[in-house]
Amino acid sequence: MIRLFVWVVWLFVGAYFLISPVVWAEEDSKACSRLFQQKEALRAADCFSRLAEKMPASVQLDALQKRQKGLYLQYAAKAYVAHTKEEPLAQKQSFFYEKAVLLLRRYLDEKLCLQAYQCRSIQGLLYEYEKRIGYATLVLLDDSPTSPQVEVLGYQVDRRFMLNKKHTEKLRPGTYTLRVLYAGAVPIERVILLKRETDHAERFSSPSQGPAKTAASSAPWVAWLVFGVGAASLAGGIALVGASLATDSDVAAKLENAGDLTVAQSREIGNTYATARGLNTGGWVAVGVGAAVAVGGILWVVLAPKSPKVSGVAQKQRPFEMERARISDSSILFP
Repeated sequence: MIRLFVWVVWLFVGAYFLISPVVWAEEDSKACSRLFQQKEALRAADCFSRLAEKMPASVQLDALQKRQKGLYLQYAAKAYVAHTKEEPLAQKQSFFYEKAVLLLRRYLDEKLCLQAYQCRSIQGLLYEYEKRIGYATLVLLDDSPTSPQVEVLGYQVDRRFMLNKKHTEKLRPGTYTLRVLYAGAVPIERVILLKRETDHAERFSSPSQGPAKTAASSAPWVAWLVFGVGAASLAGGIALVGASLATDSDVAAKLENAGDLTVAQSREIGNTYATARGLNTGGWVAVGVGAAVAVGGILWVVLAPKSPKVSGVAQKQRPFEMERARISDSSILFP
């Protein structure tokens, strides 16, 4: 009797461990479904994705488990697509469409479709979602003998690689920042806009190549122009002072040699003296202003910072930040 009781207990224990994983998975699936029904599409998508991630690779699954994992992936993709309606920005919409695409590709790669029509249905969804994304093709070209390091940054995009003559990237449409770093050179930065279903090419070359230009080559010429104006004003002022001194000497000579002066002669000498005083005052003002401007021009020429050389068309350059915040770990697809 006791032996029979032990066998019954072991039978129930074995049945529990055999059935419970399926029961637990079913309960978890219901929780994800409730989130979707409550209009929490993003949370539901992440929930189904986690359930699929917990399951082993398809080669270790039986037919029932393959079907279950396949449904998790399909439900997650469907929920991500549903979430796009809640996103006002096109870049975010295409991002979640891409997450749905990656899930469905995983479904096909793991051969989770048990019937041919299921595979065709998933392939049709893939085509539809990729058309909605409207992938653009970015082509990067490099003319230098060395391979620079490249960083491509955009919404939920952070890619780094070495550019060896030519590199092609398939990216969602939107705005991206390109940063190119050549050894021993100031990094090059460009902001580009990729449009839907278009090809976009960017060519780079080492700063040591091509016709060199300066970002502020006009500044020294302006400085020399300022110096020239100051020098001319200084020379004019000196000439005016000299003329006033000569006029003063002439007036003094007339007064010394003249006897009794008539009213007309006195008025003429007075006017000549007033003119000499005006020339003297204006001359010294011109000397002071001209000297100050000339000195300022010389200081500008001497102290003006040397502009860094860039190759070809001037390019916006900023420090190359190699460390950037990684993509959020809220999704199993983008750890």
